[in-house]
Amino acid sequence: MGKETGQIIGVFLQGGYEIVKGLGFEVGSRYDNYLYFDKNSQNHHTWGFSPSGFLLYEPFLNLDIKLGYGYIVSGALPGDTFLLYQPDFTI
Repeated sequence: MGKETGQIIGVFLQGGYEIVKGLGFEVGSRYDNYLYFDKNSQNHHTWGFSPSGFLLYEPFLNLDIKLGYGYIVSGALPGDTFLLYQPDFTI
């Protein structure tokens, strides 16, 4: 059994636009690259985009309504308990 190490490299971009006063939207995406070397000397590499989008509505002063969607790509990191030693387990 050895040492665990992990690294995440990511970039996030987001922008928005107000269509009319009180109604707008925001869209964004994040790209992540997860690198993980586990205690059993196995390398795990996960990468991908995580898009998001929101519709913003302000019908009255001090009342904001936000409807959104998001999808998240996530990789393994040191200490993840589901990575117990199993010879046939892969990520």
